[in-house]
Amino acid sequence: MRESPMLLCYDIRDPRRLQRVYRRVRRFGMPLQYSVFYLETTKARLNELLDDIATVIDHDEDDVRVYHVGGIEEIEQVGQPILPHGILLPGRPGKGRSDAR
Repeated sequence: MRESPMLLCYDIRDPRRLQRVYRRVRRFGMPLQYSVFYLETTKARLNELLDDIATVIDHDEDDVRVYHVGGIEEIEQVGQPILPHGILLPGRPGKGRSDAR
């Protein structure tokens, strides 16, 4: 199966559940911001992850969303870089908009 790039975002109300979700998602993706992860995975593996997350969240209080996106090399940004200074991903030159003033 082919891997696809996606963003997984969540809003978890309880700190204990938040940590459980974070640990699960961290195995699959790279954190970009609080509660936002970049993943490159197959549909089958994504479904495994979502099924696992479904066992720990409160379906009435919590929210987990997946957005299928272009690759990380297509991300435009302003402000803080996605990765620390000097760290580059293959295929992603250090691009982004400068915040020159």
